Amino acid sequence: MFGEHCLFLNGQMFAIIDKDHQIFIKTSQISDTDTPFTYQRQGKSVAMNYVKIDDGLIDDSDELMAVIAAKLKF
Repeated sequence: MFGEHCLFLNGQMFAIIDKDHQIFIKTSQISDTDTPFTYQRQGKSVAMNYVKIDDGLIDDSDELMAVIAAKLKF
């Protein structure tokens, strides 16, 4: 699709892992403090409704799941 890895749950894409191993999760709203996922398409930067999570969350699965649930509105 755009050269990155995607994670799916029940047939829905909910996360993107980029070439730098950063994880972006799907969200319905991007705040001013969020870092959105972008990629290049036909020489233009395209932003998607996925935001970067803090690297420290990788080591705390409970907190990671809480952030994902809040962004996805589970």
